[in-house]
Amino acid sequence: VKTKRDFNDLPKSRQKGMLTGSAWYSAQAYRAYNQALGRCIRHPKDYAALFLVDARFREGGQYMMNNISKWIRKSVTACGSVNESVRNVDEFFKRTKKMLLEKEIKTESTDAPADETQNPESPVEYRAHRNENIFNAIGCEDNRKLCDAMDALHQAALSCEEPMRVNAIAKATTSIRALTYKVTNGSKLAKPGPGKVEGVGKSIGAQIDYFLEHDKFERMEYYLRGERMPH
Repeated sequence: VKTKRDFNDLPKSRQKGMLTGSAWYSAQAYRAYNQALGRCIRHPKDYAALFLVDARFREGGQYMMNNISKWIRKSVTACGSVNESVRNVDEFFKRTKKMLLEKEIKTESTDAPADETQNPESPVEYRAHRNENIFNAIGCEDNRKLCDAMDALHQAALSCEEPMRVNAIAKATTSIRALTYKVTNGSKLAKPGPGKVEGVGKSIGAQIDYFLEHDKFERMEYYLRGERMPH
C-alpha cells in the first residue's frame, strides 16, 4: 500500500492524471466499505440495519456521505447514543415488516374469500385480521400469554433504555413463539443440551420461571417504577 501511494505521488504519475496517493488510498477504503454495506442486501425483499460506527460520518460532513453508495445515503440517520440507535432500529424493523406483510397481502388476493356467504368480513377486514394473525403467529397457543408478557417487557426495556436487554428479550420471545410445546420451565430452556432454546439464557430463563409462578415478570416491576433491576 505504501509503495502504491508513493508511486501515485511521483511527478510522472501526476502528469498521467493518476490520483494522488492519498486520494487513491481513500478510494480503495470507500470501495471496501461500500462492498461490505451491500453484503446484507441480496434480494428484492431483503432489509437490514447497517451500523456505521465511525465518528467521522458525523464530523466529516457531506464529504464522508458523498463517498457512500447512493442507494443508502438517503436512509442514513445519525444517532447521538446507543439507546437512540436501538430504538430507531426496533422501529425500523417493525415498520418494514408491517409494510412487506401488507404488500404481500395485497398481492395474494386469491386468499380472500370469493363471496360474503363464505366469510361475512369485508376484504379490508379480512386482510386486517390475516395481518394480525401473521404478527401473532405462535407455535403453541399455551405460550401466548407468556409471549404477550414478554412483548410488554420488551417495550418496557425500550422505555428504560436498556439496549442489551431489549435485544435479548426480543430474541428469546421470537424463539419461544416458534416452540410447538408448552413452556413449563424457563431454566430448562436455558440449560445446554437438546432442550436449549436459542436466545434464552440463565437470566431470561429465571425470569420465565418467575412469571410462570407469579403470573408477572419480576423485572417488569422495576420497569414500572422507572428503575433498572439490579444484576
